Amino acid sequence: GASPLRKLALSNNAVGGRGAATLAAAVKAGTLEVLEELWLQNCQLGEEGAAALVEALAQRAGALRLQKLGLSDNALGRRGSAALAAAAKAGALDVLEELWLRKCQLSDEDGAALFEALAQRSRSSLRALLLDDNRLGSGTAGAVVAALQKGMLPALGES
Repeated sequence: GASPLRKLALSNNAVGGRGAATLAAAVKAGTLEVLEELWLQNCQLGEEGAAALVEALAQRAGALRLQKLGLSDNALGRRGSAALAAAAKAGALDVLEELWLRKCQLSDEDGAALFEALAQRSRSSLRALLLDDNRLGSGTAGAVVAALQKGMLPALGES
């Protein structure tokens, strides 16, 4: 059954890829359906661990209540960032209000792909997207401006 746990904060611990896989299995099993906040900053998730977790969240998106996801200070790599973009494009992140991706070593291509995917979601609840201290550039900036000019990400401007 589902755990009554609403907030899980494991930041600054050596959760690693194996711990991320364990969390992903719990998500898939429906154990964390009522979880509203998941904080995994600086947990050494690695590319595979981050991807496994994000893919599990995407798979169970309709059943989850997750509003805040913190993955800052983890090297997400190409696979982790691609999993995030795919989840966003599929609408799996629509219920998120905050997505923390500071210091995740995201490239400009990663940032642009993520923002383009998020921008396709007119029902997005996203109010805060934290991307500082990555390797973002003009591609990401262009994707941000294009999305905002089209009126996408309606909640991003709300306080």
